[in-house]
Amino acid sequence: MPEYIAEKHSCWVFHHSRLIDTNVLVAYFDPSDKHHESAKNFIDYLALELQVPLVPVSVVVEAWGVCPEKERHKMIEWLAQPGNIEILPEDSDVYAIATTTATKYDTDIVDALLIHHAKAVTSQCSLPSPLPIATFDNRNWHIWEHMRDSLVYWNPASNGPYF
Repeated sequence: MPEYIAEKHSCWVFHHSRLIDTNVLVAYFDPSDKHHESAKNFIDYLALELQVPLVPVSVVVEAWGVCPEKERHKMIEWLAQPGNIEILPEDSDVYAIATTTATKYDTDIVDALLIHHAKAVTSQCSLPSPLPIATFDNRNWHIWEHMRDSLVYWNPASNGPYF
């Protein structure tokens, strides 16, 4: 039986790099979103600083389902442009780890995947501080309470950590 092997993926992670949550990606493209201007300013700031946002493939899929239909084509065109964003792949091992996190902390799988990516990138790249997750969602502070040494939630509106 033929074996399919997914291509290995690597990307540069800079000191201002940020993981982007679904709500930030959707707000960037949806002018009716209350966080639209903050998301635009934040992602455009990253571009000015030559910091490519990191987005797990699960966030792209979730954003496609949440983004208003009339804005989806803009999002897909933007995602396809080299240098706009770095899409992080996910394999079955990552989903097994994230499922454990989602169950343990009573959160959804995409948020658990973001936590996994933040911790994995921080560790593999030997970052001096945890890779922040840029989000407008404040439902996961209970998780931060358990992982405050290894997890940073970033507020795109103020371009700084929530805590």
